Amino acid sequence: MFTLLTLHGPAIAGKDPRREQLGSKDFEVWSALGALLSREEKFVDAENALKKALAFKPDDPATENELVKVYKSMGRYEEAVQLSQKGIKQRPQDYWLHFDLAQSYVSLGRYAEAKEAFARAKAIDSKEPAAYIHEGYALLHAGEDTQAKESFESLIRIDTASPFGYHHLASYFFSHGQFVEAEASLKREFQALEADPKARTADIIEANANLGAVIRKQGRLDEAEAVFRNGLKKMAPDSKQRSHFLLMLAKIADSQGKRAQAEDFFKRAVAASEAPFLVRWERLEALVELGRFYLKQGRRPEAAVVVDRAGKLDEGAMIVKWDEFSSFKKLAELYRDLGDVSRSEALYVRLMAIRRTMPRHPGLSGAGKDLADLYVEQSRLPEAEDLYHQAIEIFDHWGCWEEEAVVFDSLAAAYEKGGKRQEADEAREKSKALRARPFNGRMCTDRPTRDR
Repeated sequence: MFTLLTLHGPAIAGKDPRREQLGSKDFEVWSALGALLSREEKFVDAENALKKALAFKPDDPATENELVKVYKSMGRYEEAVQLSQKGIKQRPQDYWLHFDLAQSYVSLGRYAEAKEAFARAKAIDSKEPAAYIHEGYALLHAGEDTQAKESFESLIRIDTASPFGYHHLASYFFSHGQFVEAEASLKREFQALEADPKARTADIIEANANLGAVIRKQGRLDEAEAVFRNGLKKMAPDSKQRSHFLLMLAKIADSQGKRAQAEDFFKRAVAASEAPFLVRWERLEALVELGRFYLKQGRRPEAAVVVDRAGKLDEGAMIVKWDEFSSFKKLAELYRDLGDVSRSEALYVRLMAIRRTMPRHPGLSGAGKDLADLYVEQSRLPEAEDLYHQAIEIFDHWGCWEEEAVVFDSLAAAYEKGGKRQEADEAREKSKALRARPFNGRMCTDRPTRDR
């Protein structure tokens, strides 16, 4: 068995005549180690291991693909693009190279090139769902709603028996606060899963999670609770969904005033999130929600301890990824509410960096307003004004008129503080006009920022 010590031994470093024989074996070890370190989110070490593997076997497709993933995880998208383009020259019919290139372009905000790369991937394999799914979410967060919906509907057309299309179309509706439509689509997903004898239990459980969330959003708490309790019974003890289901039960109990039961569920969710196969945001989500619960109960010392644990998960992080956005935003709120303004501001600034890749990500509106509020408190009014206008534009795009009105109120207060009376009056009038509009069915608060 090879160990890390063996890998640095004299047989590798010296001029041993068996070097050629060892070369292949060394490649396999370094490549496997790089993939393992990547899964553990130790990206710097993963990069080093993968580059050592490529030194033994240059241009290995699997290793280069893994290195592309590492570059993307570290936010080094230009390098990911270059490596994908190099691979495409050698393997022009490799679907996943075009797919990875498209994702890197999305992360750089280069949507025209992303669409071309997604189109090439779909031309190579029109039945593979990955390009349709990821292009759909990229378009959604870029504000191109019609094309996003068409991308998800294409999944249904290419395979009407598959649950994929209904699953992601439901996510589209959920993102727009159209929960009735989302529920109908999720039920179609269930029908497809039930009709498939090879359907994975994990997929059925995930569909349960989404259906429960949609039902909860419509205020049918007892029904949602039953869905999540039933899901817990079905899943294996080590299921990666356990923490999420417990969190949802905790939130339902909390909203019903069952504080002791809610706390028990929150603590069980945190314990379940410590499973080694869960990624950072899943651990963060559980800790942040427990911290929010404690703070709401006025238990600041306990909240501070939990927030400190959550903050350690952020140490050394290079970028905030879109599926982590919601949890990190809540962490920034906790920092602020516990009085750590500098730490809160620093995290909000990092969150706002996602604008380049997802300019109309729904979470940006709330994060932008929160950061603007902090700037107003510091009398940094021009910066605050810019962020308020960005939040207004995003809320307007999503049809979130109530939330947009609240931002106009904050903008009016900022103008007032800066002595701009006329601008303050205009902002208040716009807020009043928005509140006078009839309800459009959009439930925009607490929007999801990860599409399951």
